[in-house]
Amino acid sequence: MMRLLRRRPPPPPSEPASLALADPPVAVRLVRSARARRFTLSVGRTDGAVRLTLPAAAPLAEAEAFLARHRPWLAEALA
Repeated sequence: MMRLLRRRPPPPPSEPASLALADPPVAVRLVRSARARRFTLSVGRTDGAVRLTLPAAAPLAEAEAFLARHRPWLAEALA
């Protein structure tokens, strides 16, 4: 019962990252989520902001590799 009443720690702050796509570089906002089970890359419809949601325990190196693999999709989505 006490386990249910215990407060969860606050999520870690977002880690800024930058991915260079030709010219100019694209700013990618990394968001760690305790609920995420996979990497999700999205581009905002109104402002074109790029966001990468990743599981809370995922290493930053895996996030960078994911961005590198999806670079062609991102370039097309931003065009």
